[in-house]
Amino acid sequence: LVGGVMLSPFFIVVIYFLIKPLPTEIPPDDILFASGVALHEGGLLDLAISEYDKAIEINRFNLQAHQKRADAYFAKGDLGHAMVDYQEAISLRSQLIKGLGSRKRAAMLRSVAEAYMGKALVYAWQGRDLEARKITSHAVNFGYDPVSAKAAIEGMIKRRENNESLSTIGNNKPPP
Repeated sequence: LVGGVMLSPFFIVVIYFLIKPLPTEIPPDDILFASGVALHEGGLLDLAISEYDKAIEINRFNLQAHQKRADAYFAKGDLGHAMVDYQEAISLRSQLIKGLGSRKRAAMLRSVAEAYMGKALVYAWQGRDLEARKITSHAVNFGYDPVSAKAAIEGMIKRRENNESLSTIGNNKPPP
Protein backbone atom coordinates (compact mmCIF):
# COMPACT_ATOMS: atom_id res chain seq x y z
CA LEU A 1 0.00 0.00 0.00
CA VAL A 2 1.26 3.44 -0.98
CA GLY A 3 -0.84 6.32 0.24
CA GLY A 4 -3.75 3.91 0.74
CA VAL A 5 -3.42 2.60 -2.84
CA MET A 6 -2.47 -0.98 -3.58
CA LEU A 7 0.24 -1.16 -6.30
CA SER A 8 0.62 -4.15 -8.56
CA PRO A 9 3.96 -5.99 -8.62
CA PHE A 10 4.45 -4.66 -12.16
CA PHE A 11 4.35 -1.05 -11.00
CA ILE A 12 6.67 -1.81 -8.11
CA VAL A 13 9.24 -3.24 -10.56
CA VAL A 14 8.85 -0.24 -12.88
CA ILE A 15 9.32 2.18 -9.98
CA TYR A 16 12.39 0.25 -8.80
CA PHE A 17 14.06 0.52 -12.21
CA LEU A 18 13.24 4.21 -12.41
CA ILE A 19 14.83 5.04 -9.05
CA LYS A 20 17.60 2.43 -8.75
CA PRO A 21 21.10 3.90 -8.70
CA LEU A 22 23.17 3.69 -11.87
CA PRO A 23 25.91 1.09 -11.83
CA THR A 24 29.29 2.52 -10.91
CA GLU A 25 31.31 -0.45 -12.05
CA ILE A 26 33.95 0.42 -14.62
CA PRO A 27 33.82 -1.87 -17.67
CA PRO A 28 36.81 -4.26 -17.84
CA ASP A 29 37.88 -3.00 -21.27
CA ASP A 30 38.10 0.55 -19.86
CA ILE A 31 40.32 -0.70 -17.02
CA LEU A 32 42.62 -2.48 -19.47
CA PHE A 33 42.63 0.58 -21.73
CA ALA A 34 43.66 2.82 -18.81
CA SER A 35 46.38 0.35 -17.86
CA GLY A 36 47.62 0.38 -21.46
CA VAL A 37 47.73 4.17 -21.49
CA ALA A 38 49.78 4.23 -18.27
CA LEU A 39 52.23 1.66 -19.64
CA HIS A 40 52.40 3.51 -22.95
CA GLU A 41 53.18 6.81 -21.22
CA GLY A 42 55.88 4.98 -19.28
CA GLY A 43 57.49 3.84 -22.53
CA LEU A 44 56.57 0.16 -22.02
CA LEU A 45 55.17 -0.22 -25.51
CA ASP A 46 54.96 -4.02 -25.75
CA LEU A 47 53.13 -4.23 -22.42
CA ALA A 48 50.85 -1.37 -23.46
CA ILE A 49 50.02 -3.15 -26.72
CA SER A 50 49.22 -6.28 -24.73
CA GLU A 51 46.75 -4.34 -22.54
CA TYR A 52 45.17 -2.72 -25.59
CA ASP A 53 44.90 -6.20 -27.17
CA LYS A 54 43.01 -7.45 -24.11
CA ALA A 55 40.70 -4.41 -24.11
CA ILE A 56 39.92 -4.98 -27.79
CA GLU A 57 39.39 -8.70 -27.18
CA ILE A 58 36.71 -7.83 -24.62
CA ASN A 59 35.18 -5.05 -26.72
CA ARG A 60 36.20 -4.98 -30.37
CA PHE A 61 34.35 -1.67 -30.73
CA ASN A 62 36.68 0.11 -28.29
CA LEU A 63 37.64 2.93 -30.61
CA GLN A 64 40.09 4.46 -28.13
CA ALA A 65 41.97 1.19 -27.62
CA HIS A 66 42.45 0.79 -31.38
CA GLN A 67 43.72 4.36 -31.70
CA LYS A 68 46.12 4.10 -28.76
CA ARG A 69 47.39 0.69 -29.88
CA ALA A 70 48.10 2.27 -33.27
CA ASP A 71 50.08 5.02 -31.51
CA ALA A 72 52.07 2.36 -29.65
CA TYR A 73 52.84 0.52 -32.89
CA PHE A 74 53.81 3.86 -34.45
CA ALA A 75 56.14 4.51 -31.53
CA LYS A 76 57.78 1.13 -32.16
CA GLY A 77 58.21 1.97 -35.84
CA ASP A 78 55.72 -0.72 -36.90
CA LEU A 79 53.82 1.41 -39.38
CA GLY A 80 51.95 -1.53 -40.94
CA HIS A 81 50.21 -2.49 -37.69
CA ALA A 82 49.78 1.20 -36.82
CA MET A 83 47.98 1.86 -40.10
CA VAL A 84 45.64 -1.12 -39.60
CA ASP A 85 44.62 0.15 -36.15
CA TYR A 86 44.31 3.78 -37.25
CA GLN A 87 41.99 2.64 -40.03
CA GLU A 88 39.99 0.47 -37.61
CA ALA A 89 39.59 3.39 -35.19
CA ILE A 90 38.44 5.59 -38.06
CA SER A 91 35.95 2.97 -39.21
CA LEU A 92 34.55 2.82 -35.66
CA ARG A 93 33.67 6.53 -35.67
CA SER A 94 30.02 5.50 -35.91
CA GLN A 95 30.42 4.65 -32.20
CA LEU A 96 30.24 8.42 -31.63
CA ILE A 97 26.49 8.23 -32.20
CA LYS A 98 26.18 5.76 -29.32
CA GLY A 99 28.27 8.14 -27.22
CA LEU A 100 25.84 11.04 -27.49
CA GLY A 101 25.39 12.44 -24.00
CA SER A 102 28.20 10.25 -22.71
CA ARG A 103 31.23 11.41 -20.77
CA LYS A 104 33.32 9.35 -23.18
CA ARG A 105 32.10 11.21 -26.29
CA ALA A 106 34.78 13.91 -26.09
CA ALA A 107 37.49 11.28 -25.64
CA MET A 108 36.08 9.31 -28.56
CA LEU A 109 36.07 12.41 -30.77
CA ARG A 110 39.68 13.07 -29.81
CA SER A 111 40.58 9.46 -30.63
CA VAL A 112 39.04 9.73 -34.10
CA ALA A 113 40.93 12.99 -34.71
CA GLU A 114 44.16 11.40 -33.50
CA ALA A 115 43.58 8.30 -35.64
CA TYR A 116 43.21 10.48 -38.73
CA MET A 117 46.32 12.40 -37.72
CA GLY A 118 48.31 9.23 -37.09
CA LYS A 119 47.29 7.91 -40.51
CA ALA A 120 48.34 11.22 -42.08
CA LEU A 121 51.74 11.04 -40.36
CA VAL A 122 52.30 7.51 -41.66
CA TYR A 123 51.45 8.73 -45.17
CA ALA A 124 53.79 11.70 -44.80
CA TRP A 125 56.58 9.37 -43.67
CA GLN A 126 55.92 7.17 -46.72
CA GLY A 127 56.15 10.16 -49.08
CA ARG A 128 52.43 10.26 -49.77
CA ASP A 129 52.30 13.98 -48.95
CA LEU A 130 49.14 14.88 -50.87
CA GLU A 131 47.19 12.06 -49.18
CA ALA A 132 48.67 13.07 -45.82
CA ARG A 133 47.41 16.62 -46.20
CA LYS A 134 43.97 15.44 -47.31
CA ILE A 135 43.64 13.13 -44.31
CA THR A 136 44.85 15.90 -42.01
CA SER A 137 41.74 17.87 -42.97
CA HIS A 138 39.62 15.02 -41.58
CA ALA A 139 41.59 15.17 -38.32
CA VAL A 140 40.87 18.90 -38.12
CA ASN A 141 37.17 18.28 -38.83
CA PHE A 142 37.09 15.99 -35.78
CA GLY A 143 38.72 18.61 -33.56
CA TYR A 144 42.48 18.35 -34.11
CA ASP A 145 44.17 21.76 -33.89
CA PRO A 146 44.86 22.90 -37.48
CA VAL A 147 48.12 24.66 -36.61
CA SER A 148 49.45 21.60 -34.76
CA ALA A 149 48.33 19.32 -37.59
CA LYS A 150 50.12 21.39 -40.23
CA ALA A 151 53.28 21.57 -38.13
CA ALA A 152 53.22 17.80 -37.49
CA ILE A 153 52.91 16.96 -41.19
CA GLU A 154 55.59 19.46 -42.19
CA GLY A 155 57.85 18.14 -39.44
CA MET A 156 57.39 14.55 -40.61
CA ILE A 157 58.10 15.50 -44.22
CA LYS A 158 61.25 17.37 -43.15
CA ARG A 159 62.44 14.36 -41.12
CA ARG A 160 61.86 12.09 -44.07
CA GLU A 161 63.70 14.45 -46.43
CA ASN A 162 66.62 14.68 -43.97
CA ASN A 163 66.81 10.87 -43.96
CA GLU A 164 66.23 10.67 -40.22
CA SER A 165 65.16 7.29 -38.96
CA LEU A 166 61.70 6.96 -37.52
CA SER A 167 63.22 6.15 -34.12
CA THR A 168 64.70 9.66 -33.87
CA ILE A 169 61.30 11.35 -33.85
CA GLY A 170 61.02 12.83 -30.37
CA ASN A 171 59.42 10.22 -28.17
CA ASN A 172 58.36 8.57 -31.42
CA LYS A 173 54.63 9.03 -31.27
CA PRO A 174 52.18 11.18 -33.13
CA PRO A 175 51.69 14.55 -31.44
CA PRO A 176 48.68 14.79 -29.11
